[in-house]
Amino acid sequence: MIVWGGGTGGSSYFNTGGRYNPSTDSWTTTSLTNAPAGRVQHTAVWTGSQMIVWGGVGSGGYFNTGGRYDPSTDSWTATSTIGAPSARTLPNSVWTGSEMIVWGGGNPGLLNTGGRYNPGTDSWAATSTTGAPAGRFFPTAVWTGSEMIVWGGDNHGSYSNTGGRYNPSTDSWTATSTTNAAAPREAHTAVWTGNEMIVWGGTNGPFLNTGGRYNPSTNSWTATSTTSAPAGREFHTAVWTGSQMIAWGGQGSGGFLNTGARYCAAAPSPTPTPTPTATPCASVGAWTEQAPYPIAVFGHAVASQGGDVYSFGGIANNVAIANAYKYTPATNTWSAIAPLPAARYGLTGVSDGTYIYLLGGVDQNFTTTATLWRYDPISN
Repeated sequence: MIVWGGGTGGSSYFNTGGRYNPSTDSWTTTSLTNAPAGRVQHTAVWTGSQMIVWGGVGSGGYFNTGGRYDPSTDSWTATSTIGAPSARTLPNSVWTGSEMIVWGGGNPGLLNTGGRYNPGTDSWAATSTTGAPAGRFFPTAVWTGSEMIVWGGDNHGSYSNTGGRYNPSTDSWTATSTTNAAAPREAHTAVWTGNEMIVWGGTNGPFLNTGGRYNPSTNSWTATSTTSAPAGREFHTAVWTGSQMIAWGGQGSGGFLNTGARYCAAAPSPTPTPTPTATPCASVGAWTEQAPYPIAVFGHAVASQGGDVYSFGGIANNVAIANAYKYTPATNTWSAIAPLPAARYGLTGVSDGTYIYLLGGVDQNFTTTATLWRYDPISN
């Protein structure tokens, strides 16, 4: 795992980073030679051999610069600025397998421009603006394997229910239909199921418990059911398990939430097995209420592994906590697991299939940390 850049607030911007090796539980600093200038709110992708960072804002203002970091040689190579998109902060990006697509953001005006960066030729090609969505902050974006879909967000005080599908092979945009689309919103979530994008929750003034399933092959929307849906919320989490979307936590009209539910988007494909396997969904398009979280919490980290969902830390009763829990969908139960070594909120969690890694966050003294912890679900 490679981490790079960021800041501690104010005017402190970092161009440092580190490589973490889970097999040896050790860190190696990334080289400073030819590293990009320190920055925050940049974007990054992994190509399979290099990390590419681009954009953001720092002491020098907004950036249209970046760099390719090769961990095998611990070396940086600057990304070309010839033909690069204009300087910006908070852009979206995806990796296609051969190119990094950067789109949107602001400087500070909203931008609907972007570019495709090819690391093999160190060259940029502008993304078409013909048919591109209007510029916005805080949309969601998913990668389908052939297209990037951006949707929703904040257009400087107004909310959007528009979006677009960008196809890099044709350099073309296709607007997402607004017929039966979910209501305009921001602070929502989006997941990709393999054939649909599901958006849910967020706010456009009131907290929303509505959403929609968008099918790019038919350019059509299907509303998500509100029957048994969780209460409206923003800044919640959502994960796709392979057959269901689990939405949990966030903030609603009653404050921080410790509730959620499982949404079944489609019936799973039959899988031949020696023993019949139960269908995990009661019915297609239905919500299943989850057992409530043991405590109301906000700013926690969530990761999914082995069909279970794990939650770590957060803020409860305005205090950072170290509590951690595991949710088992098969039994609809929460169980306490080993707590964090120290209280944290605002941390990030990611699973590699064997371990769950928990990085950074803020401690009880409101100090930003660079701590990395590794959790083993097998040994707890």
